[in-house]
Amino acid sequence: MTEQRVRRTEDTDLAIRYWLQGVARRHNVGALVLADERGELVSGAECLAFAGEPVATGIDSLYGRDIAAIGPSAYDDVCRTGETDWQARGKPVRVAAVHARDERYFLVTVGETATGEPLEGEAIPGVVRILSSRQLPS
Repeated sequence: MTEQRVRRTEDTDLAIRYWLQGVARRHNVGALVLADERGELVSGAECLAFAGEPVATGIDSLYGRDIAAIGPSAYDDVCRTGETDWQARGKPVRVAAVHARDERYFLVTVGETATGEPLEGEAIPGVVRILSSRQLPS
């Protein structure tokens, strides 16, 4: 099997950020944030345009916390009505639940994907894999 990852780290938090940056860049979304069940920021990526190409970076902490806080409420809306009307920076927000290590997280996407297709099918398995590899405190 050929290794496809360019950046590697044993640091779980950094690995999640790298993963979210890659997914955000490939799908050219405004932001991609992982929030815990309380709506607190776990990690996130922001995608900006540079010379006409998408460039993903770690998310600004204030913006990331604002998006993370939306996660639980937006997910409740989706469960109740099947959709959400939440927006961030004028862009639509999507949210999906992520279950790993008996905990629930929320993957919050800001903006439409470049293809119009949801990115959760790619993003969630990677997040679960990384979270599941996290060493538990002794």
